[in-house]
Amino acid sequence: MAVAARLGVELHAVHCDVAGLRDMLRRAPPFVLPLGYGAAVPMLAVLRRGLFGALIVLGPDGRRGRVPVEDITARLCGPLEEREAPAIDALLNEAGLAPRRRAKARARLMAERLAASRLGGGMLVRAAPWSSPLALARDAGLLPPLIKLLGARAVGLVLGLTAWVIIGGGALSGQLSPAWVGGWALLGLTGLVIGQWGAWQQGQLALRGGAAVKRLLLRGAMNLDPEHHRRQGSGGSLARVSESQAIEDLVLSGGLSVVFGVFDLLVAAGVLWIAPAGPALFGLFVLCLIALVAATVRGGRLTFQLTEGRLTLAGLLVERMVGHRTRLAQAHPDRRTAGEDEALAEHHLRVERLDRHRLRLHLLLGGGFTVIAAALLGGVFALGALPAEALALGVGGVLLAQGALLGVNTSLDGLIAAVVSWRAIEPLAQAARAAPKLGDLRVNPAAPRPGELLLRAQGLRFTWPGRSRPTLDDVQMSLYAGDRVLLGGPSGGGKSTLAALLSGQRPPDAGLLLLRGLDLGTFGAGRWRGAAVAAPQFHENYVFTHSLAFNVLLGGEWPAENHDLEHARALLEELGLGPLLSKMPAGLAQFVGESGWQLSHGERSRVYLARALLQGADLVILDESFAALDPATLRRCLEVAHRRAGTLIVIAHP
Repeated sequence: MAVAARLGVELHAVHCDVAGLRDMLRRAPPFVLPLGYGAAVPMLAVLRRGLFGALIVLGPDGRRGRVPVEDITARLCGPLEEREAPAIDALLNEAGLAPRRRAKARARLMAERLAASRLGGGMLVRAAPWSSPLALARDAGLLPPLIKLLGARAVGLVLGLTAWVIIGGGALSGQLSPAWVGGWALLGLTGLVIGQWGAWQQGQLALRGGAAVKRLLLRGAMNLDPEHHRRQGSGGSLARVSESQAIEDLVLSGGLSVVFGVFDLLVAAGVLWIAPAGPALFGLFVLCLIALVAATVRGGRLTFQLTEGRLTLAGLLVERMVGHRTRLAQAHPDRRTAGEDEALAEHHLRVERLDRHRLRLHLLLGGGFTVIAAALLGGVFALGALPAEALALGVGGVLLAQGALLGVNTSLDGLIAAVVSWRAIEPLAQAARAAPKLGDLRVNPAAPRPGELLLRAQGLRFTWPGRSRPTLDDVQMSLYAGDRVLLGGPSGGGKSTLAALLSGQRPPDAGLLLLRGLDLGTFGAGRWRGAAVAAPQFHENYVFTHSLAFNVLLGGEWPAENHDLEHARALLEELGLGPLLSKMPAGLAQFVGESGWQLSHGERSRVYLARALLQGADLVILDESFAALDPATLRRCLEVAHRRAGTLIVIAHP
């Protein structure tokens, strides 16, 4: 992992079944595959797809070569086929098939038996999020369709302009022969085919770009400081999601319009310069561009005001919706919509102001430029004879310039919206592109044996943002492997804050904190959280709308193996959730959460407890995990935690 990070790439473990192996080999390079099972097996690096169904690979000897997909499939599936071969051969012998049908039947039976068998040990190689934009675009496969799309756009413009000159010149000169019409039709059909091919490339670019943006934003959301989410609340989080969607929409539909707009502007400027009255038309075109830029600046200010108001309104409405039941029960009816009507009215005024601005600009660009340019061409035509082809070129250039101005206007609106939205999601992008610290790349130190020092805190201090007095100050603590600690204190005394520091969720402002003899920066935040697991308080924990197995095995790999599921089932039964499992029609596969099987407060508390214990950490911190349990269930769950946790800290009120 350390070598990969220094090379600017990330390694992702890959698991697939035999049925999907061939598709993965063709679609997913580059990746690394083990050429066998067990320890110290040679590795094969698949670099890219070659021609005629072959793959370009880098072997263990460091040499490149071309290997058919079938050879790699046979090498990876060989041990599995050897395991199933005796049973299949015995079945075929008993059936007494003819030799000419035996090979085909054996292949079909083998494919059926191995279809669900999982292969693992491989690693996908992807550009790290902190790599250069060019590397990320290359890794997402954006460059080939982008180049093809721009080429199709250029050819389409040339063909369209040529077709216009042919048909326009023939019509104005009165010499519109069948040959000219046939040439115009062929150019139009060719342009149509190229346009459809370009649309296909644009679709490929949109799908790949949208997927890349989603991965980047999802990584940023997972890496973002939890305190940032807490400060903005659920309404602010939802508003950020909407702005993230605006960025994605720009990539999916409107991102290329800016590039196309600039491309069309350059072509239109060139055509106007060589057309009749070229300098005058070109000057008019430049003046319209200047007016467009000035209007864009004003439109940007209006869009920024509208977006700020929309974010504020979204946060207000979501927070009110979350507390709707409380407002119905306790708020006076006359004050249940206080502030909402005023915010909606202000938002409506901003929308009207921006719409009027866009309408005026659209009328100016769509009508003003065309009328003045047509008058110039008409004056030139009236003063002197012009060849029909030259006049047709001038009219075509004016129409092309008008379309370019309108297209750029629309593109700039989308670009302004994306820039404004970017301000809302910039923290996500920064968190996604943050390179890992050196400590995240080091090997885990050995876990201490029972009785050895596990964790040491000396002089810890922590102050929440916006507060003047520290929540924790000069904390001293030594914890040995196998200890059982009860941490009590009044509300607001810093118990949960200390749990967050000990579990690596937040770094201390000052002091020394060591786990297995290493500090947080050296140990690595990710590895620290794997060795010291905390079950937060009920209001900071969550049951996802997924299966019960997914919720309790959230800290491990997914999909889970059979032994993980059995381990989870045994723990849930120990915690007294056996009757709940027996009532669920799908057992561990039953969907729970907001739109699934509704769990009670006590059942959710035990799910959170199981989630922490199943991670097998050295240190388990339970923050008010037993507050919703009756005395008998509390005793039972506490005994389970005492038995299963290596080192245990229980936070509770005295």
